[in-house]
Amino acid sequence: MNFSLTLGQSQRLEQRVVQLLKLELRQELRLVLEQILKILQRLVQKWEISMEAVGALNETMVELSWEDRQDIAHELVRRSNTWESEALQSILHFAGRQDTEFLGIRNFTLAIRDKLELRHVHLQRQAVTFGLRLILKRPEFMGGQPGEPKNLADLLESVPQKDEPRDRYEWILAGGWAVELLTGEHLRSHHDLDAVLLTGEPLYLDCDVVHTQDYFGVLSCTSRFIRGSCVQECGWEYEGNTYTVGVLCPEFLFLSKILCPPRSQDWDDVELLVARFSSDWDLDLIGKLIARNNCGFTQTRALLRILRTRDPKSIIQGLARFR
Repeated sequence: MNFSLTLGQSQRLEQRVVQLLKLELRQELRLVLEQILKILQRLVQKWEISMEAVGALNETMVELSWEDRQDIAHELVRRSNTWESEALQSILHFAGRQDTEFLGIRNFTLAIRDKLELRHVHLQRQAVTFGLRLILKRPEFMGGQPGEPKNLADLLESVPQKDEPRDRYEWILAGGWAVELLTGEHLRSHHDLDAVLLTGEPLYLDCDVVHTQDYFGVLSCTSRFIRGSCVQECGWEYEGNTYTVGVLCPEFLFLSKILCPPRSQDWDDVELLVARFSSDWDLDLIGKLIARNNCGFTQTRALLRILRTRDPKSIIQGLARFR
């Protein structure tokens, strides 16, 4: 039996075949999108991500064209909240840098970024919180022990401290790492990283706990006050790279450790801060910070009288009463 097609029939068949192939491809991309949304759902619900899931996603992404990645990124941004898209882009970009073979992931994060920029989306409070909380509370995501220099470098690179459009700090380094950068002294290994988030009311985060209202339950300041009076920039070098790090000022760190009875490691920091800064720290600022305490501290006059001596040895002796 002979079978032939007219030119018009042949063209229509060819168009139909192309449409079917496109439909099949769209179904494949939908499966990829579902894979991504499952990762996002786990992040939102449990603040968790596994490198296995990222690796599986990378294997899928490597096989896709740039146009396909753009299509998936468009659907992701359309179907998720802005802060979720921003957070996932930041975290996947960070994951992509941990393994040089994650080329597919790195390219996909660029596609997400392009879509977000087209919508003129800026990093929001939830996205910064998301990234910081994930990295600080689950440092095993980065590898190594919590609080290692590599972890700090990764944090600084993956979640920039400053909001570029406004050139203002969104989060500040605190805790033992802040003391080390301010003084240049390495007293001990750090078991975690500490940060104060300033994109709304101050939010203190570390690897163990999250405080939504204050810093260490000691000082209660607005983000505006901390930005204007309590931030100091320090240079830090790691593996040939130089970072400018915004840290809490010595006065803030000192009071956060002395207004409530300090632990042994806190006392070591108190002694170091007193030795380095008591001769020229800002007593007016200290007075304002003490007035903002919310831990029931009532010995303001006695503490200021001790600090006015400016003599490190006398101050340490006087502060013994607060231990």
